[in-house]
Amino acid sequence: MNQEVVSAGWFIYWHCSQFVYCVVWNERWPLTPLTYEQVCNDTLDSLSEYFEELVEKASHLKSADVSYSDGVLTVQFGVPYGTYVINRQVPNLQIWLSSPISGPKRYDFHNGCWMYRHDGVSLHELLNQEIPNIVNQDVDFFRCAYSGKSK
Repeated sequence: MNQEVVSAGWFIYWHCSQFVYCVVWNERWPLTPLTYEQVCNDTLDSLSEYFEELVEKASHLKSADVSYSDGVLTVQFGVPYGTYVINRQVPNLQIWLSSPISGPKRYDFHNGCWMYRHDGVSLHELLNQEIPNIVNQDVDFFRCAYSGKSK
């Protein structure tokens, strides 16, 4: 595995023969607002695209809708499943989740993923736990940006 420093705190790891590529934030440097915006936008973009895929494949979710605008991702699954809202919170450099199953959570970016500090569960891990029962299919939110898992 090779490592390259791209800017203060950011490292790129790669291994050409296996096509492994991941970008990791090193916690020794603070997360800047500019870096936060980029990481947050990439995270929400990839989550939005994946939710679109899942909803499209779930034929029983006729009224489901996914929308993403101005840093707010809203996934309306309809009755009886409810609505997920995932949004950026710029002043706190966090992503906030409102889940009809687990309630509200505030995620901090730590070691390449969004972690809820009260239980140590990442945003992507929580979605992997809750969403399969709604869409009636296997899911893999770890394939989305900044899940902390490299593919």
